[in-house]
Formats: sequence, structure tokens, C-alpha cells
Amino acid sequence: MTSCTLCDLPTGAAPHTAPDVDGEFCCRGCLAVARSLDDVDDLDEVEERRPDAEPDDDFDGETAFFHVDGMHCATCESFLEMTAGEQPGVAAAEASYATDTIRVDYDPDAVTEAELPDRLSVAGYAASDRADPESDGDGAAVVRFLIGGGFFGMMAMLWYVLVLYPTYFGYDPILDIGGVSGTYLFAQVWVFASIVLFYTGYPILRGAYVSLRARQPNMDLLVSLAAVSSYAYSTLAMFLGRTDLYFDVTIAVILVVTAGNHYESRIKRRATGVLSDLTTAGDREARTVSGETVPVDAVEPGDRLLVRPGERVPVDGTVVEGAAAVDEALVTGESLPATKREGDAVRGGTVVTDAPVVVEVGEDATSTLDTLVRLLWEIQSSRSGVQRLVDKLATVFVPLVVVVAALAAGATFALGGSPTDAALVGLTVLIVSCPCALGLATPLAIAAGIRDAARRGIVIVSDAVFE
Repeated sequence: MTSCTLCDLPTGAAPHTAPDVDGEFCCRGCLAVARSLDDVDDLDEVEERRPDAEPDDDFDGETAFFHVDGMHCATCESFLEMTAGEQPGVAAAEASYATDTIRVDYDPDAVTEAELPDRLSVAGYAASDRADPESDGDGAAVVRFLIGGGFFGMMAMLWYVLVLYPTYFGYDPILDIGGVSGTYLFAQVWVFASIVLFYTGYPILRGAYVSLRARQPNMDLLVSLAAVSSYAYSTLAMFLGRTDLYFDVTIAVILVVTAGNHYESRIKRRATGVLSDLTTAGDREARTVSGETVPVDAVEPGDRLLVRPGERVPVDGTVVEGAAAVDEALVTGESLPATKREGDAVRGGTVVTDAPVVVEVGEDATSTLDTLVRLLWEIQSSRSGVQRLVDKLATVFVPLVVVVAALAAGATFALGGSPTDAALVGLTVLIVSCPCALGLATPLAIAAGIRDAARRGIVIVSDAVFE
């Protein structure tokens, strides 16, 4: 029995096949999806343009991790990786919207770590040092959502509930919407909707712009089409004196998606806080027994390093002089310091607490802390097979919805409908086709799975467990 080429489930005795699609499938649904994906060239083109995730074997540089505020989809990853790859001195870059982090391998002789955040802060993304307490943009997102979205959105919806909605059901309005008071009402609603769309919805509009630049349609593009289309139609209808305004649709779409993105961001931060702690804890310099400070990358097996009280052990090694209590909490989770004497092994990333010791570098001249950082990065930044499938489906789904909306509008007009009716039909298709769950479900499920497993003492070392 073979496995389905698309989902890896058993195909049964009679797998589904087609001459125009390579592979065998468990059902006609998988076959249809595979046929659609075969027509998608944009995603592969973007992947080819992305810089390598791993640097060349002969690359002799440094690695830095930066927090990036504003990432929330695979297109953001592609755009930031391409931006980083265009910078001089950058050998490789890998972004992860699951952790709001980008890892950059760079040549310190060509570009400094301090220069990288400014060069990566483009198109509204804000890169910063993970150790910077202001690097967490969650507070700004809360302000944008609660003030920009909630307050002004509710003010606009209040006018809809009191004045406009009753007229849709045949009731007389409580004020003259055709006079000066109506003009004042519509102007207020337009201003409030504009604030919600362009201020609260800025991250979504930016995501749509980035998807167009990367030629990789995503959910942000579809949401933006729905919100901007209803806003543009309503603005035009308002100036033409019509009362069937759909600013409420713009407000609802933006607020719902923004709330979902905010919730996703909170889940990600709770699930991936350990990576932030580890990446800001490692030392990049070591002190020789003579007191000279050297880069950790220059340390070789057999070198002897002096570690003073309060300092971290830069690399794994063995104590050859002195004795001290060593705090291993960050590496092992043990809260009580362990006494290390001559001949005892110490791990890179642990902290000497009460007395200086001399450590002889081990054979590999590596740090256990660095190994943990790399492992956690691979776990938290990798995209599962399900997520990759969703990303590919998005590249098909978004253009398909636009085509269907255009066909529906064209059919309405061809059957005798007015241009306004045709525009409303097309707009309706765009609005009801916003699959927010398609973009949110997979990353939220994976992040929550990592978090819940950690609470039970289980470390996820491969995304295969989610398949």
C-alpha cells in the first residue's frame, strides 16, 4: 500500500491518479488540490529568490538574532529574507513569523550587528535587538487595536445602529439623512472608518503590499481587497447621495482580523519566550588566563579561559584550576548551583557565582547554550508540512476568489443588473470569502502544541509530530 503524494495518508488498493498530475492520491480532493498546486509557479519562484537558510560551510562570520515587529505570515518571512540577502556582508538569513525573529549570518568586517536592525527595518517592519525591552511590539499593537479600532469602530457602529440599520428594514430615520444632519452623520462615519482602515488596518495593508512585491498572494491581500473595496464603494456612494453605505463591513473585517492577529501574537510570545531568553544570554567574548579578551569564535580546543564570578562560561570545557558554585539553571533547569572543582565538566552558558575558575576548552570548542539555541530555532521556526500546504493553497485561493468575484459581477451586469448591483455582488464575494481561519489555524495550533507540551515536560524536537 502506498501513501498519498499530497497528505501521506494510505491510498488504499485503488489510488486516485490522473495523466496530468504526478503521483498517487488517497481521494479525489487531494488529486484536485495537487492539480491546482501544479499550476502555481509564484511560490517556487519566491523560494528560489530567498537566500539560503544556512551559510556556506566555509563562512567564517557571526550569527545574530533580531526581533521583528509586524511579521504574521509566510510572505513576511520571504520578504525579510530577500531584504536581508540584499545587504552587503550578509551570508544567509532565515525569518520566522512563528517567533517574530530573524536569524542573520553576517561578516562583521563588512557590516556590524548594530547596523543590521536599521537595514532590516523596511516597509513598516521594525527590527531590534532581542535584549531591548522595547523590542516587544505587543503593547503598541494593543493600543492600535483598542484605541484606533475599538473606540472609533464602536463610534461608527453606534450611528449605524441608531440611524442607518433601521432604514434598511423600512423604518423612518430619527434624523433627516438627506439634509445637513445626514451629511454630518456620513462625514463622521467616513472619518471613523478611515481611521480603522488606515491606522488599525495598517499591518494588514502592509502585508498585502508585501505580498504583491513578493508575488506571493496571501490572506492579507484578500482581506485588504474586501476592506478597501467596501470602503471605496461606500465613499463613492456617499458622494452620490446614496444611503446604502458599507463602512460597517470595512470596520468589522479589519477589527476581526486584527483581533485574531493580536491573539496569535500573544500565543506566540507565551510559547516561544525561552528562545528569547537563550539568545540574549550567550557571551560572545572570552577572557584568557592572561586577562586578554578574545572573541569566542577564536577560541580553540585546549585553550585556558579565566571565568570570574558573575560571568558566563563561554564554551564547554573542564575546570583545571579553582572551585566555584555554578548556576546551570538556564541550561539544565536546575535552580540550585552545583559546585565544580578541578576535573569537573562545565557547560557553556552557565554562570560562575562565587569564585574565579580556569576552564580548559573542550575538543569541539562549542557551547551547550548555542546548541540549545539552534535546536529551539529549528523547532520554532520550521514550517510543518501542513503549514507549507496552507501557504501554497493561499497562492491559489486568493487569485481564484478575485476571478470568481469578477465573474459574478460580470454575470450580474450581463443579466440586466445595474453597475451598482454588479459591484455589490462582486464585493459580496470578496467579503464572504475571507478565510481568516485558513491563515491563523495552523500556526496557532503548532504554537499552542509546543507550549502545552513544554508544560508537561515534553520537548518537541521535530515538527513531524504535528503531521
